[in-house]
Amino acid sequence: MAEGLTKSLRADSIIPFSAGLEPKRIHKLAIRAMFDIAMNISNQFPKRVEDLDETDFDYVITLCDDAKENCPVFPGKTRHLHVPFEDPIVLAENARDEKTAYKYFIRVRDQIRTFIATLPKSLDRLYEEQQRER
Repeated sequence: MAEGLTKSLRADSIIPFSAGLEPKRIHKLAIRAMFDIAMNISNQFPKRVEDLDETDFDYVITLCDDAKENCPVFPGKTRHLHVPFEDPIVLAENARDEKTAYKYFIRVRDQIRTFIATLPKSLDRLYEEQQRER
């Protein structure tokens, strides 16, 4: 969802790449949540973070705690940020029905959209804040 939102909202200033440590198919409820705001991510495909090793990034932003702990180090000038979002797939696992599960995807989608709306202006500030916390 983050890649699709970034492509839609910030294509003028950000080239997003999305990859996972153990990528899986895009969840059908993620596709539906994005389609509901007129964004089609059904043609996106999961990529492995190892496939991006040779890419020169300005920022690598991890969105879940597992990625934060296990994300490889990218060389050069890459700045690492962690912006935690709950995993809607994990949240949906215990949902009593699909309608409830879908609400988790909508909630996380909207949280990510709000974050992306602050980009790229917030990146340097967030990076400096996280460096001070270390």
